[in-house]
Amino acid sequence: MDIKHKITGAVLFTHNGANLSCADLISADLIGANLSDADLSGANLSDVNLIGADLIGADLSCANLRNADLIGANLSDADLSGANLRNADLSGANLRNADLIGADLSGANLSGANLRNADLSDAKLIGADLSDADLRNADLSCADLSGAYLSCANLIGATGIFSIGTPGGWHGHAWLREGILSIRIGCREFRYSEALAHWQPMGASRHEQLAATEYACQVALSRGWRIE
Repeated sequence: MDIKHKITGAVLFTHNGANLSCADLISADLIGANLSDADLSGANLSDVNLIGADLIGADLSCANLRNADLIGANLSDADLSGANLRNADLSGANLRNADLIGADLSGANLSGANLRNADLSDAKLIGADLSDADLRNADLSCADLSGAYLSCANLIGATGIFSIGTPGGWHGHAWLREGILSIRIGCREFRYSEALAHWQPMGASRHEQLAATEYACQVALSRGWRIE
């Protein structure tokens, strides 16, 4: 099956292994479609409806999935390297073992998504919602997590990031930003020295934040991370 033409807004019935490389599928209704092992590399899938779709093992490398609706979709073992997923809705999606190297997930909704063992190295996750996401053993090396929301995310075994608990009632995590430790507690994000300068003057009222900052520093040092 080789589709190269534009089918904007159309319902496309496909099968596993379909060849849709570089296809223009803007706003297509592909809800529940079976696209397992399909070649969608370089395809334009912006604003597409892929709710509940089967994309197991699909090749979506460098595809445009901006604003796509992928709620509950199965993307396990899929290749999404270099894909544009800005503002896509991937809540509850299965991305286990997916290749997301260099993907742009800025502003994406990944709440409750299964990202276990996923490779997110060099990915952009600026402002992404990763609350309740399963990131066990995921690789987030050099990923940009600026402003990302990680409340209740499972970070056990993840690379490039670790949880620092809930100091002061705020969810906290530490990650490598541009190769240097960055500490985020609630909506506040600092380098180590900046964190100390911010929290120390507040004294006892911020003792949990200070303790979490020191914990982040010690763990980072044990991992050979750069501290500033």
